[in-house]
Amino acid sequence: MTQYFNTIILFVFTFCAFQINVSGQTTEERVAIIRKMYAEVQTFLKNSASVKCSNEKSIFYFGEGPEELQNIEFRVDQNTSICNLNKGYQYLKGRFKGFDWLDNYEIFLFKGKVFFAYIERALVESCSMETRLYYNESGYVIKYLEKTTGCEEDAGSREIKNKDKIKTAEIDIADAISKIQGIIKNKSIKQN
Repeated sequence: MTQYFNTIILFVFTFCAFQINVSGQTTEERVAIIRKMYAEVQTFLKNSASVKCSNEKSIFYFGEGPEELQNIEFRVDQNTSICNLNKGYQYLKGRFKGFDWLDNYEIFLFKGKVFFAYIERALVESCSMETRLYYNESGYVIKYLEKTTGCEEDAGSREIKNKDKIKTAEIDIADAISKIQGIIKNKSIKQN
């Protein structure tokens, strides 16, 4: 019985030690791995023989903008792609437009989990924002980089460490994934 108990303790200790080593990865180490994964995805995307993409253009309706235009229904094409790549990689792309904004999403997944996301937003009056989100293996943002240009106040590059902003970014990416998948699956969206 003691031999059996010692074997179980050794197994649990070994398993826990392995988990600590994996979760003990520094942010810099994880970002370096993500950059290699990103480069691998880019290589796959350039090799059209290994890429299987579903592309869909959808019509997006909304009534927003300046007050004098709010009763007019705007029609804007939304472009989406989902590419299933080799080695368990997936690449999602969404281009969503509004009256005075544009959001471009590029989302990179490995075995169904996001590892990197890039968002480019064109906002009102020439203000634009680039966001880079690096994820750990559990699917949480570990590094959030933001760069704004043409914005009077917050122009420049910075790392965001505010937990509420990070959580909002994670939700934004999850929503973008749902929207992209929905357009590909349903081939249309109507929003009021």
